[in-house]
Order: sequence, then structure tokens, then C-alpha cells
Amino acid sequence: MELFKNQVFWIILIFFNVIVYGLCCLMIIKRKTFTYISVRSSTLLLITNFSNFLINIFLILNKLIESNFISIFYYIFKFMMMISIFLRYERLLACFNINNEDRYNIKKFYSKRHRIQEKFFVRILIGLFFVFCAIIIITNIIGFKHFQLFYTSNNEIQNFIGQTYVWIIWNFIEQFVLITYIFRIFNKKMNHLLSFEIYSLLIISFLYSNFSSFATLYKNLDNTNFILTSLTFLYICLILNGFLPIVMTFCSKGNLSFYFTPKLLNNLYLFLTNEYCYQAFNEYLINKKNNGSFFLKLYTHIMKFKLDCVLNNNNNNNKIQGINEATEIFNNYFSVENYSQLIEQETLLKVREKCQILKVNGYNQGIFDDALQFAFNELDKRFSEFRNTQEFRELYEEINLNSYIHCKMFNIGLINKF
Repeated sequence: MELFKNQVFWIILIFFNVIVYGLCCLMIIKRKTFTYISVRSSTLLLITNFSNFLINIFLILNKLIESNFISIFYYIFKFMMMISIFLRYERLLACFNINNEDRYNIKKFYSKRHRIQEKFFVRILIGLFFVFCAIIIITNIIGFKHFQLFYTSNNEIQNFIGQTYVWIIWNFIEQFVLITYIFRIFNKKMNHLLSFEIYSLLIISFLYSNFSSFATLYKNLDNTNFILTSLTFLYICLILNGFLPIVMTFCSKGNLSFYFTPKLLNNLYLFLTNEYCYQAFNEYLINKKNNGSFFLKLYTHIMKFKLDCVLNNNNNNNKIQGINEATEIFNNYFSVENYSQLIEQETLLKVREKCQILKVNGYNQGIFDDALQFAFNELDKRFSEFRNTQEFRELYEEINLNSYIHCKMFNIGLINKF
């Protein structure tokens, strides 16, 4: 197309990149206190996207100036970009590396905490960057030009073959390391779209490298098309490593400063507020077939009703919804005789008496309190039995481990309040 042959187009694209990448980096700095940013190590995340920007710029400059030498900067900054990604995951995995000694020895963790701090990994990145730059410079001085990109039309056949081999080996190593990290995080509970990010990065990296290799070998990809393909890959990386976590800081409003600890497992009320604990207890009750799952369902339904009453107390539309929900609870559990054998008669009569208010379109959040207390007492009996089971011990170990990992991540700034 004539558009891509016009130098004005590429100059405009440079200014476009400055705006887009600048906006991304500015938003990362501004919202670095949010967990979706901090868990990716904000400084390393900035380096990832800044390296992405420099690759983008040098590819365009290579198109404008048509100099083979400029193409070596592709490898320099691609190295910086990928190493920053690997170090981000390495820092996360450092928090998941737990052994029996430092799991119960908090002092040892604090003595080695500097090895998990972000600045430690930034120093590693800078050191590796200078070493790699020195290697590139030395190889070019001695006439080894295989670290230049292979797509330019003025390459000698010898250089083209060597550069193609470097390209294939480079991408193989890059994707092999990505796969290694995928295996390392496979059994880890990586939240905040971290698993999605590295899986997506592997897929697009595989498609980009293989498409470029085959298209070039079969002479179907010229200078311009290679650059456009590379820019597309880089923009997708920008979305994954930049704009996606930024957008999620606006979407996720949960408070992450509280985390469930093993000491809370003995309190049934707090125990049932944790999703994993609730699921484990519910599965236990279902398998026991002692009507415990009914009481848990009743308890949950009433607690939800009471919470809705508190949150929607001053909203007329939600008052209608509250009446409807109260009527539903009454009809499901107390108006029919299906559960009369499960709920003691005294409690059943008290609830039915209080629910007379529903006939005049009225309700209050305490109309099911007697049933709530009864259900809680029944659950507490079954909870005492559950605490002596192997399932509870396994749950305790999992909560204890996750709590320790969360504590480490919170202490080194990977997790923040939001």
C-alpha cells in the first residue's frame, strides 16, 4: 500500500506511540498503589512497557533510515522487555517458596526480605541488561552481524542465514522460558489475571515468531510487512502488560487488606465468611447426609436477607425487594410442613407469628432471628464434629499456607489495600 511507503505515516506513528505508551506509563505510576499494578511490580512493569516502546520506535526508525545496525536494538530491548516479565513472575514465585523452616520462622523471612524487594530485582535486570549490551557491541565490533534482524532486503545470503538462525533460537529460548514459568505457577493460586497474562503472552509470541519465520523463509514477508506484524505483536503486549491491569484497577473495588488466617477457623461465624471454608464445610455436610446442608442453606439465606436489609434500608424500591425475599424465605422453609421435622416446633411457631407482618406488606430484618439462631446452633454441633476430621486438617494446612504467602506479599508491597 502507498500509505506504508509514505514516511509521513511512520513519523505520525512515532508521535502516536509516544502518546499511547506515555499515557500507559503515566497511569501505571498514578495507580501503582492498586494491587493489580503492585502485584506486577510497578517499576518492572514500567520497564516492560518502556522496553516495548523502544522496540516499537527502533523498528520504525529502521524503516525510515533503512540501516541494518539499528535492528540490533530490537534484540537489546526485547531482551530487557522479556527479562522484566520473567523477573516479575520470579518475584511472585519467591513468595510461594515455602519450606518448614521459614514457614514458622518469621525472623528468617525478615532477614532475607531484601531478596524479594522490587529494587533487588531491578538491580538484577540492570546488571543483565548491561552484560547483554556488552555482548551485542562486542559481537558487532568483531564482525559477527547475526544479531541484526533478518528481514532487510540488502542482506548478504550468509548474514541472512545466520540472522535467521539467531531469530529462531532466540524465540525458542523465549517461549521455552515462558512455558517453564507456566509450569512453575500451574498449581499456584495466581489471582489478578496473572495466569491469563502469561498464557496469552506465550500464545501471541508463538504465533508471531512462527508466522514471521515461515513467511520470511518463503519470501512472503518484506520489510514493511515484518514491521507491521511486529508492531501488532507489540501493541497486544502493551494491552496485556499495560492497559489490562490499569483497567482492572478501576473495575476491582474489593478491599484486600484483610485475609483469612488459621486462628479464625475455630469461630463458626467467621469460618462461614470464607469461600473456601464454606465450600469445604458444605461438602462435608452433604456427604454426611445428616440434614446439615439444609441448616447451612437456611442460615445463608437468612443472613443474606439481613445484610440486604441493612444495605437497602433507605431505598423504597429495595424495600419491595426485601418484602419479596422475606416472603420467599417464609414460603420455602416455614409455611409448608416439609421441614417441620427439622425445625423445632417452638422456633417454627415464633417465626410464623412474626411473619404475620408480611400479610400487610411489612417486614423487618429480625423476623427470622429465632430460626437463624436455631440454624446456627445446629451447624455448631456439626462444626464441632467437622473439626476432628481429616478434611478440616487439610483445610487448616491450606489456609495456613495461603495466609503465610499473603503475609509475605503484603509485607513486600506486592499486595496493597485495593
